[in-house]
Amino acid sequence: MAEWIPIILSFCLGSSLPLTGKRPGSIALASAGIVLIASSAFVMSGEYNVSWTYYVLDFLQASLGFFAGNAALRAIRHARNVRKAN
Repeated sequence: MAEWIPIILSFCLGSSLPLTGKRPGSIALASAGIVLIASSAFVMSGEYNVSWTYYVLDFLQASLGFFAGNAALRAIRHARNVRKAN
């Protein structure tokens, strides 16, 4: 269950923070959020006692969750725009 926490939290972050070129600070904010989520999951699960390799895995999970949330946001916006055009 603890492995789903970084994925779910970063999915929520990715769906609430669109990555556009209009706001240059959004990429920095997204990066900081991913690192914070991965670090929190790493420490709270106690994986730091076992190996630092688990931090890389938590970071990858948080990154994939963020980009999945961002892709879902873009798909919803695209479908809404197509529906408005028709």
